[in-house]
Amino acid sequence: MKKAVIVAVSGGRDSQWAGELLLNQGWEVYGLHLRMLDTPVSFPSYPFPVGVIDVRDKFHSEVIDYFIESYKRGITPNPCIICNLKIKYSELARIAQEKGIEYIATGHYARIKEGKILRANNPHKDQSYFLCALNLQKLPKILLPLGEETSILAPPPSYRSSQEVCFLK
Repeated sequence: MKKAVIVAVSGGRDSQWAGELLLNQGWEVYGLHLRMLDTPVSFPSYPFPVGVIDVRDKFHSEVIDYFIESYKRGITPNPCIICNLKIKYSELARIAQEKGIEYIATGHYARIKEGKILRANNPHKDQSYFLCALNLQKLPKILLPLGEETSILAPPPSYRSSQEVCFLK
């Protein structure tokens, strides 16, 4: 029997690739897009089903307001760390628990070994610092399939980078 996993999908290539790698490893993959902004996103080429959860209000209050207030106080914020902690992983964990699914996955370039977050095998794509605030003991089992990869995908012309602040475009 296949094990099920919920994969966070952004609409970018990295999250699609993470889901495809898990499919190829025999996982039953369910994509979940957390709608944080008003921008349209579609998933026509994803080889697995994708659901959408609207978290725009929570994203604005937890991430964008944090970002603005930090700058006002003269602090350089990292909204991605806060988003992963308060939005992305908490929502993935909540949905996984509701669905009885033991695993969640994202397209982050990082690795988890022995309960610790480690750098990705590809130093040019490492995103382990974005996950530094996560309490791994409080989350379902996390899979980071891109963390083991050493290659870099050649992005298509319409590629959206997942290594930038999403709401500052």
